[in-house]
Amino acid sequence: MAKRYYVDTSIWIDFHENRKDKFRPLGDWAFEFFRMVEERNEKILYSDFVIKELKCKYSEEQINKILSIAMKGGLLENVEIKEKQIQEASKLRRKINIYPLEIVSMQY
Repeated sequence: MAKRYYVDTSIWIDFHENRKDKFRPLGDWAFEFFRMVEERNEKILYSDFVIKELKCKYSEEQINKILSIAMKGGLLENVEIKEKQIQEASKLRRKINIYPLEIVSMQY
């Protein structure tokens, strides 16, 4: 069975904006990751939550362009976020003191 990777919003933005930080070429790394997944015929997972986060910054047309790197080869697979996963993430967030941005509290 091919490996599947859940790609969060920040990686999609790194790729699209070719972001870099002080020490790392984040956009290049994201591109290389997508290329590796394609070469290995693996899958990239995303959820509606990723789309909602992207909509805070980009139009629907831009989002389609961002995701197109994975759509072309049929690499992209949408996964549903279950209530149990939301509760588990919330519990973990409290346990390790991660304070979410407003967007994290969105309900599904």
